[in-house]
Amino acid sequence: MQDNRRAAGIKRSQAIEAAAAAFRRELEISEPGAVLYQRTLDVDRELLVIADEMGGATLLVIDGDEPNNCNCDTERDYPTEAEATAAAEDWHDEE
Repeated sequence: MQDNRRAAGIKRSQAIEAAAAAFRRELEISEPGAVLYQRTLDVDRELLVIADEMGGATLLVIDGDEPNNCNCDTERDYPTEAEATAAAEDWHDEE
């Protein structure tokens, strides 16, 4: 009985995820966690824009030796992916 319920739940979850992916495509927004922009600022500094799951994105400045020893120096959320990407393109490291 429990196996049938789990299988039905997995099937339902897959259907929901497929519908969400189709909706994101329709709205022209990226998958959650997608890297929308990446630029090296210095030897050990990276600027990234990461999509959230709601059409927005987060701009991150990562300092250090990824992935083992790094820190997030800057984290800014933007309501749209386009705004976050534009901010990244205009970014100057002295900010």
